[in-house]
Amino acid sequence: MSTDDPAHSDAFSLPFQAHFRRFLAAFPDQSSIDALPTHEKLVRLSILLKNPLYTAQIARLFSPLLVDLCARWLDDEEQDEAKFAVFGLLVPAHEELYPYAPSFLFTSLSFISLTLISESSPSFCAGPLWSMGHSDS
Repeated sequence: MSTDDPAHSDAFSLPFQAHFRRFLAAFPDQSSIDALPTHEKLVRLSILLKNPLYTAQIARLFSPLLVDLCARWLDDEEQDEAKFAVFGLLVPAHEELYPYAPSFLFTSLSFISLTLISESSPSFCAGPLWSMGHSDS
């Protein structure tokens, strides 16, 4: 990490608005976000970070904020595999995420495990164990 690169400095010295303008220049389809207050922009960046189309650019421009942007995924109601996949892509290149990997992986793997169980066994409640305690007679 180069300390001369503002994208890799600490979060408090990040020229957020300048980086945000660079993001919008690369993705003009997201220009509606510009009118939002900064805290809402961060929410939207966190959501967009899960989309592979935006991941690399957001990670590069907002590197000092990656921990914050990814941490927002732990609290959102949306449980999807995109968080897990993107986190896996980001961790090798962004060592600052390593300390948060266990809690993130626990949350993501719990969801993915439950999803796989429900997809592979849609009639789980109608299975033999369920019917042992619930006879129709």
